[in-house]
Amino acid sequence: METATDEPPATRGRLAASVLLGCCVALTLPTGLVVGWLATELMFFGARPTAEDHQVAAGAYGAAAVALALGAVALRVHGTTRWQVPVSLASAAVLAWLAMSSAMDAAASSEPGSGINHWWDGAGGVLACPWTWPLVVMGVLAPFRRRPAIPDPASDGGGWG
Repeated sequence: METATDEPPATRGRLAASVLLGCCVALTLPTGLVVGWLATELMFFGARPTAEDHQVAAGAYGAAAVALALGAVALRVHGTTRWQVPVSLASAAVLAWLAMSSAMDAAASSEPGSGINHWWDGAGGVLACPWTWPLVVMGVLAPFRRRPAIPDPASDGGGWG
């Protein structure tokens, strides 16, 4: 009698990586959007966003885009489901576009700001969230990971071992 634990370890590892990375992608996208949006839109007492606020937004969008791009690399190397890689890459592309747009807004802004906030403050806001780190770490380590060969069930009689 076979149980759920009778599946090969490689399959369980791919499933775990798929679930972990999928959840991290699903959480990193809104984190980048919210941190970037709050940097320019949450103004009190009629204040207007300064160049500094747009820099913070660009940092948040950019950090989330890099984390999602690294997550796409990790998703590809760990052999997860096919739809997760394009979703991660599309999300990274949207955030990269927002980062460039915010950087251009910062350059075009006539109000420089107080000089105490920079792009790394926005990037730090995104990278402070623990769900971005599996994407970053697994994406950076992905080129060094040796992919196990997936056995062909037809060649050895249909079994795993």
